[in-house]
Amino acid sequence: MMSAAATKTKPRVMSRGGIIACMVLTLLTPVGLLLIHLARGNAEEVEHLYSRGFYHGMATVLTALTGRVPFSVMEVILLLLGAAALVFLVFWIREAIRRGKRWWLVCLKRLWIGGFGGILLVYSYRGS
Repeated sequence: MMSAAATKTKPRVMSRGGIIACMVLTLLTPVGLLLIHLARGNAEEVEHLYSRGFYHGMATVLTALTGRVPFSVMEVILLLLGAAALVFLVFWIREAIRRGKRWWLVCLKRLWIGGFGGILLVYSYRGS
């Protein structure tokens, strides 16, 4: 018979979904940085594609979807994003408390995912 210590499994640091998210962000970061670099070098082409193509289609669709609403849809979206950030923070703290001695791994995972988004955001506006 096996003892209780022998059957005890080591807790996982990250779920499979967390590992996949970190890998995808890590692999897509160079692609995003390359696209930003290419867009800066071809400002006229980007302006033409955006103003003549993307923006025109997007404005038509968004006007059709939100034109009859008597309030700002963007304000609702911002409020929902703020609420989602608070819920995320509560779950982050709860998971860190549940980990006990391994709370720093939870924080590291969240900072890894959030850090890549922040880096791309800052880099995309740098020099604008």
